[in-house]
Amino acid sequence: MPIAQILICVLGMSMCLYSLSPWAFPVELHNYFTSKYLGYGSFLTFWNIYFTLITFASKLGYLMIKKLIGIGAFTYFLHITFSFLFPLSLILSIIVFLGYWPLMLINYNNFYPVFLTEKNIRNPMFTDLCLHLFPLLSLSLLRTTARLSCSLINIFFIFIIGLAYVISANYVFYIEGAWPYPFMDTFGWIEANVLFAGGIILSIGILLILRKVQPSRPRK
Repeated sequence: MPIAQILICVLGMSMCLYSLSPWAFPVELHNYFTSKYLGYGSFLTFWNIYFTLITFASKLGYLMIKKLIGIGAFTYFLHITFSFLFPLSLILSIIVFLGYWPLMLINYNNFYPVFLTEKNIRNPMFTDLCLHLFPLLSLSLLRTTARLSCSLINIFFIFIIGLAYVISANYVFYIEGAWPYPFMDTFGWIEANVLFAGGIILSIGILLILRKVQPSRPRK
């Protein structure tokens, strides 16, 4: 049994579950997230956490069940699930990393409301890392031991999920009159959706680049 893959999956799942736990954030920050019309689902970061959690769970389940009872319909389902979600989760983690850290370091209030930072209510550093760095690191580690599927179906799937987030963000804007992230407060409808379209194009471009640099002799 590939022990390295199991350890990576367990570690990755642990960090994702912690990020979704009630003690990961100050109460005020948790209330801010849940005050959005779609709650945590308003934020791309949490979409990434959800998909990453399922990615690790499907891989771990596949490895364990394959070892216990061999290949069957359910193990095949888990394998297909992982094949679809692994590229998506890795791409989302890269986008979250590239989008979050530069803007957050320039101005913390690009992602967190001023009324909370004025009260010195901030995201704990460990939680910040679990949300915006550790998923990328753990998925990158997994990529050294598991093949990353980069087919046209994967590209289409990434496009569909990206479009789904754009629709959800526009719905939040329609209901609340504000985009999910504070740095978008000055954006009109056109500017915001140009940004979203750029993010989808960048995501597909990153996957195409990753397809060119697959690790040698990946294990299943």
